[in-house]
Amino acid sequence: MHILFLASFFPNRVRKTVGIFMYHHVQAISKKFNVTVLSIEKDSTLKNTIEIVKEKQGSVNVYLLYYNWDNNVSFYFRFKLIIRFFKLFIGILKTFQLIEDENGFVDKVHLNVSHPLGIVALYLKFIKSKTYYITEHSTLFVLNHYKSYSFFGKLIIKLTYRFTSGLSVVTNYLGQSILRLGLFKSSYHVIPNVVSTEFFNLKNLNNSKDEPVFIHVSTLRPSKGVDMLLDACKILNNQGVKYRFVIVGGTGGYLSHVQNKINALNLNNNVYTTGELNPNEIATFLKQADFFVLNSEFETFCVVMIEAMACGLPVIAPNNTAIPENMNSQRGLLLLERTPEVWAKALVYMIENYKSYDKREMYQFVENTFSYEGISRKFELLFKG
Repeated sequence: MHILFLASFFPNRVRKTVGIFMYHHVQAISKKFNVTVLSIEKDSTLKNTIEIVKEKQGSVNVYLLYYNWDNNVSFYFRFKLIIRFFKLFIGILKTFQLIEDENGFVDKVHLNVSHPLGIVALYLKFIKSKTYYITEHSTLFVLNHYKSYSFFGKLIIKLTYRFTSGLSVVTNYLGQSILRLGLFKSSYHVIPNVVSTEFFNLKNLNNSKDEPVFIHVSTLRPSKGVDMLLDACKILNNQGVKYRFVIVGGTGGYLSHVQNKINALNLNNNVYTTGELNPNEIATFLKQADFFVLNSEFETFCVVMIEAMACGLPVIAPNNTAIPENMNSQRGLLLLERTPEVWAKALVYMIENYKSYDKREMYQFVENTFSYEGISRKFELLFKG
């Protein structure tokens, strides 16, 4: 069976590769099926409207369709946007035909996130008679973003869900959010993101430290709650608690804000930032830590929390959104409140008790639940169900 993996990601043009979470799902599906990827990505530096780049990622052929888009909202440019949209759509259809010419007949389409390429999936269904399935992991449906969409945008999303042959979501929390919006009325499959134990595992752990180390990994946006974690660290300093806190990730303005707050609270001797790192580097830092901290306002899945568990780290996290689905008392603490005071108490508790958690049990949970083989079997059930 030949599966077309249809996605829209917006990575750095220089990287010229599919998004990391999409990549893991592609590799999982490719263990059972022949997979070709069509990824549509924005590049405002293009002189022409579109450009097609082909590359190979493992056994998978990837077709990257880059397009130029102008967000100017004047009347003239709105007309221009309509023209560019049709050029892009035609480019997608040409790329689809190229994929079938070079890789064989496409049996089914896998739509990675329902928006914005639902309209392409609908075209392929009704014009090309292609069955399509959706894998959803967007925050669009757990925040209020969906309600703010235009009538036409909501209509496309509703139609995309109405005519899909099956839905998978990365967590039950996300699936229930979609049901509450009335977008999907059948049962769905929960297929989480893959966590690669090639990087994230119990090998080369560094247990020789002078003081406990806890770590946070994220894109470092305000919703990740790092400011509150720093306020909790200030409480620890006032209490004379010994620790080190490593903040991994982030670029630009908010990273600068975090560093400025570290300076303002005189936390420089305890708290360190690394900026953005690649997966191998992140794994190295996780293996040098004793436990992981997460303070997000919301999560539809939270891959980094599972990666931390794969490295044997207990977790402190808020009891909200999708986070509790992969947590229990053997893997860490769930906090009912998000305040600096509550966080400070939790940090002190974990500093004193992190050694009591079973690293092997946490790693085995990740290996059993989020491996390529396990996720591959779940996709097989989706496509054949």
